[in-house]
Amino acid sequence: LRLDGILMSYEAQGSDVSCIVPTHARPGELSDALDSIASQTMQSREILVVTDLQDPQTASIVEGYARSGLPVRLLLNDVHPGASGSRNLGALHAKGTFLAFLDDDDIWNPTYLATAMKHLNFEDIDMVVSGIRRVRNDGRVQRFVMPASVDAAEWFDRNPGLTGSNVIIRRTVFDQVGGFDINLPVMN
Repeated sequence: LRLDGILMSYEAQGSDVSCIVPTHARPGELSDALDSIASQTMQSREILVVTDLQDPQTASIVEGYARSGLPVRLLLNDVHPGASGSRNLGALHAKGTFLAFLDDDDIWNPTYLATAMKHLNFEDIDMVVSGIRRVRNDGRVQRFVMPASVDAAEWFDRNPGLTGSNVIIRRTVFDQVGGFDINLPVMN
């Protein structure tokens, strides 16, 4: 386990964001994802790691982060396996007003939550979707920038860049739309 000093001094800063991390037997990637949440300049209320299989390594990692003071807990998704089902289960158990999703094989820049929440709080909007930077195995970097505004019909028909890791949504809106579609294996 990589329990950096930053985790040992983790203190909630009044944020009302629940971070939901679906995982599937990728303990190394999960540790990186949790490190990136712990390194945020604005901390979250809680972190829910949701696995769709019983994996002792995942449980051990989550327990280690919890012992270090990170507000993280593990949930088992044994009803609707897959990323969408795990995201939905995490949202069901989340206590925050806002839901932030991070896939286990992704990481956030340290200012991600603070920047997104600034927009949600000051612009009175229900969802923020950020651009992404993908680093390929060969070192090439691809950037995907979100359009400044997108028509709702266009958004849901063509998905101009929503991934499982670059969206923060108001919980009431997430509940209204019914969460992620468990029937879609990708782009869900």
